[in-house]
Amino acid sequence: MLLAQSLGLNTCWVALTYRKKESVARVAAGERFVCCIALGHGKSSGTAHKARPVERLGRMDGDPGLAGAPAWFIAGLEATQLAPIALNQQRFRFDLAADERTVRARALPAVSCGRIDLGIAKLHFELGASTVSHDWKFA
Repeated sequence: MLLAQSLGLNTCWVALTYRKKESVARVAAGERFVCCIALGHGKSSGTAHKARPVERLGRMDGDPGLAGAPAWFIAGLEATQLAPIALNQQRFRFDLAADERTVRARALPAVSCGRIDLGIAKLHFELGASTVSHDWKFA
């Protein structure tokens, strides 16, 4: 989706409002068809969605404050604010461990698609954090 957007196409992932049987997608044995991606030229480039503040998306070793957080961690959280997730819920959290190098990502209770949202958010976190540092890892 990010590549398509960078090439000037509009994209949207869809998980709940399509009919799998009507799709031309073929799913191999052992795989699941959990969502699809629409891409093309939209009437507009979309609209910005409301984002939670980074203080609600991340924590440092259980402490809700982010004072003194490494710049790469903040950059990762800011990137997750832009992640295209279901219903704009942003029901995930990134916790920075006491070693200040390990990040634990977890899905919070959500109406739908929590694990898919978490995967999308993790990719965005990785892309954002890696612009500042590669000296970190997911737990």
